[in-house]
Amino acid sequence: MQIPQQSEIENFLAAFRQKLKVYGIAYHRSDDNSQTLLDLDITPAERTDALYKLKVSNYYKGPDEDKYDPHGSPVWEFGMLVKNKEIYIKISLGKNNKPVLCKSFHFPKRKIKYPFK
Repeated sequence: MQIPQQSEIENFLAAFRQKLKVYGIAYHRSDDNSQTLLDLDITPAERTDALYKLKVSNYYKGPDEDKYDPHGSPVWEFGMLVKNKEIYIKISLGKNNKPVLCKSFHFPKRKIKYPFK
């Protein structure tokens, strides 16, 4: 898999933040995602705030086809520290005129490698 240019990641994150402001965000419901919020003792709003802070240095991999929605937007994967704990994040722009998507926001199941750190 080829790593995108830093400018491509910056463009994706800018588009993600802009669309998030306009359409909001839809979170995938999973036990892992819910348990992580409890373990970190953060609110859903604090989780959204964390997504606004993603940078190129948080990039892990992608864009990749969404295996659950092959007609949807590509998914991008990131990692970041929240309360000194590493969190795995998978997001996409979602569909036109719909909220952005956060499919994963939980503790990583495998080591995250940051190509731009």
